[in-house]
Amino acid sequence: MIRFLQTAAVLVAVLVGGAALALYLSYGQHRLPRRAAVPGLAADASVAWYPRAGQPPVITAATEADALRAVGFAQTQDHLWTMLLWRQAGRGALGEWFGEALFPADRLARTLGLERGAVEAFDALPEADRLRLRAFAEGVNAGMRTKRARRGALVTLREVPFEPWRPHDALVVERLAAWIGTDAFGESAPNPAVRGALGRSAALAAFARADRLMRDVLCADGYGETRLWATRDTSGARFVAQFVTGSSALPAFAEADVRVGNGVPVTFAFVPGTPFPAAGRGGAAWAVRLTSAASLAPSSAERVPRRSERIRARDGREAAFSVASDAGGVYFEADRRPPPRPAVRAVRPRPAVVRPDTLRPAPPAPSGSSARRAAVVDSTRLAPDSARADTFRARPERPPPPRFRLAWAGLGATSDASAWLALWAGGTPGAFRLFAGEGVRLGAGGVPAAFGAATGSTRVLANGVLVAPAAWADALGARLAALPVAAQPGDARSVWAARLAGPMAARVDSSRLRRRIEAEALAYARNWVADFEGASIGATIFEAWTAEEARAGRPLAALAADTSFFSGLRRTETFRRAVRAVERRLGPDVRQWRWERARPDVRWFPVWSVAARLRLGRPASAQYAPLPLPGGGHPSSLRYGPAQASEPFTAVYEFDVRTRESPATRPSLTLHRFLLNTERFLDRYRIQDVPFEPVDADARAAPLRVTRLTPA
Repeated sequence: MIRFLQTAAVLVAVLVGGAALALYLSYGQHRLPRRAAVPGLAADASVAWYPRAGQPPVITAATEADALRAVGFAQTQDHLWTMLLWRQAGRGALGEWFGEALFPADRLARTLGLERGAVEAFDALPEADRLRLRAFAEGVNAGMRTKRARRGALVTLREVPFEPWRPHDALVVERLAAWIGTDAFGESAPNPAVRGALGRSAALAAFARADRLMRDVLCADGYGETRLWATRDTSGARFVAQFVTGSSALPAFAEADVRVGNGVPVTFAFVPGTPFPAAGRGGAAWAVRLTSAASLAPSSAERVPRRSERIRARDGREAAFSVASDAGGVYFEADRRPPPRPAVRAVRPRPAVVRPDTLRPAPPAPSGSSARRAAVVDSTRLAPDSARADTFRARPERPPPPRFRLAWAGLGATSDASAWLALWAGGTPGAFRLFAGEGVRLGAGGVPAAFGAATGSTRVLANGVLVAPAAWADALGARLAALPVAAQPGDARSVWAARLAGPMAARVDSSRLRRRIEAEALAYARNWVADFEGASIGATIFEAWTAEEARAGRPLAALAADTSFFSGLRRTETFRRAVRAVERRLGPDVRQWRWERARPDVRWFPVWSVAARLRLGRPASAQYAPLPLPGGGHPSSLRYGPAQASEPFTAVYEFDVRTRESPATRPSLTLHRFLLNTERFLDRYRIQDVPFEPVDADARAAPLRVTRLTPA
C-alpha cells in the first residue's frame, strides 16, 4: 500500500509539474512586451498587435531603416522558431541540434556553400543595402532578448542557443529558400538525363537523398508549383498569388502593415528571417514566384579545386569531408566501372617436331592453378624478344573519372537583396538571379503587368497575365480566360484533365471488365467533370489511371489523340490496374474513394512535448506530428492542394487583392491561410480557416497591445 501511494504521489507530481510548465510556457508565449529598446533607432517606433482579430501587426516608424528594425523585432515574436531553424539549416549545423541523423542535410548545405556564399554576397552588396540588412539584424537581436522569445516552447524545451543574428543571416535564409525552390532531382524534373545521372553516380544519388531529407526537416516542398495571376473585367481587377509553401503547420510568411513617416501603409508578406517581401500591397500590388533554376550535365573537367568542410553533432562528434567546386558548380564523380575483359581467342597448338636423341621421360602434367601459372611463365619465357617487349610495355595513363556538374546561381557570390528591397517602395525590382524572378504587378489603375525574368511560363491572357509552372500554364490560362473575375475563388476544375478524361474513358471496352467494382469505377470516370473537389471520386480514379499510363511509358499529352486499333485494349488494361491499385489503398467500397481521402492535406507541426526530447537524434518524421485536414485541388486547377502521394504534402498560402473602378476605394486584401499557433497550449485542436481583411490602422478596432520601441 505504501509503494502504491508513493507511485501515485510521483505521478501526481509529474502531472502537476507538466501542467505548470505548459501553463508557464503558454503564459510566457502570449505575453507581448509593452516596451523594448532597439539599438540604432533614430526615433520611437511602435508595433500594434491584433492576434485575436487575425490581422497582421501594424508597424509605424519614422524612417525606412527604423521600419526594418521594427520588422525584425516583430518577426521574432511570432516566427522565431522558423527563423532559427532555417538559419541553422542554411549554416549546415542541424546536427548540432538533432544529432548525426541530420548529417546528410548538413553536408548538403555545406556542399552548396550557403553560408559561405551569403558572406561573400553581403560583402558585394551596395553599402545602402548592407545598412538596411544591419538594421533588420538589430531588430531581430532586440526581439530575441524579450521574455516572450526566450520562453517559447520550441526553443526552451529543445535548448536552442540564442546566437546573435548577423546581417548576412538574412541572405543565408534567402539562399536556402532559393534552393528549396529548385526541382533538380524531383519527380517532375523535365530532363530524363537527370534520372540517368543519379543511377551512374553514388555521390550524386546521396546528394539527392540529402536534398529530400532537408525538405522533410523543413516541411518545405512544392515551391515550384506557385502560381500568380491578375485579371480584369468591367467590375474591376483581381490579383491572386497562390504560394505553395510545403506542409508545415507554422505560418509560411510573416505579415505586417508598415507605415513609414506619413506615407501610405503597405501590407507585406515577408519570408521569415528576412526583410524580403514575397508579396505586397500599397499603391500597387505585386508578388514574386519563389522558384530557382539548377542544371545538371556531364563535365569533362580534369582538375577541380577542392575545399574541406567539417560538421559537428549534438554530442560533440565530428565528420570531415571535401567538396569539389568552382565559382558556379559542384562536381560529383561518376562510378568507375571495371573495364570489359578482353575476348579470349582459342589457338590450336602446332605439333612439335621431336627428334629421337631428345626423348626423355615426361614430367607429370600440372593441373589447376599451377597449370595456369606455368602456361603464363612458359609463354613469357619462350616468346621472342619483340613479344616480351610488348608484354612489359608501359600502360597508358587512366583517363580522369567522368564527372557531373551541378550548376546553380547560389553557388556564386550573388544575392537578390537589392531586388527584394526595391519592392519596399512598390516599384519594379531589378534583375533576380537566385530566384527565377517571375512576378506580377497590379498597378494603381488595375492594369496587370508581368515583371522579372520570364522563364517560359508567363502567359499573356486576353483579360490579364498568368505566371505559373510551365507544365500547367496552358491549362490554367485557358481556365482563367473562361472565367469572370468574380468566379475565380476556389475553382477546382482542370482544363488539362477535361481534355484527357473524356477520350480515355470512351476508349475503355466495358465488355472486358470482369469485376463489378471495375464497372462502378468506369461509371464514375465517365461522369466525372474534371473537378478536383474533396468529395470527387472520379478525380481519384483519373489520377491513378494517368499514373498507370505513365508507368507504361506513354506520354500523357498523346493519350487523348491515341485512336489506334489497339488503344482501346491498352486503355482497358491500364484502367483495370488503376482500379486494383486504388482498391488496395482505399478499400473495396468505391463510394469511399473520395479525393480528400486519396490526397489528404497533412500539415506537420513541431512536437514540443518532453517526450520529443528523447527523439532528437531521429529524422524529421519523429520531430513533427501530423495534423490531417480535408484535401482538395490539383496543380492543374486554380485551387491547389496536395498533388503527390509521397510526404510531405503541400499547402497553399493565398494573397488576394481586389480593386474596383472607383479611385477613392482602396484595394482590399484577403489572406487565406490557417491561423494556428502550435506553441500555444492545446491550440492544435483549435485550428481555424478564417480569411481576414487588413484595413487602415485608423479604421481598425483597438489593438490587443502596442509595443513601443525606443532607441537603446
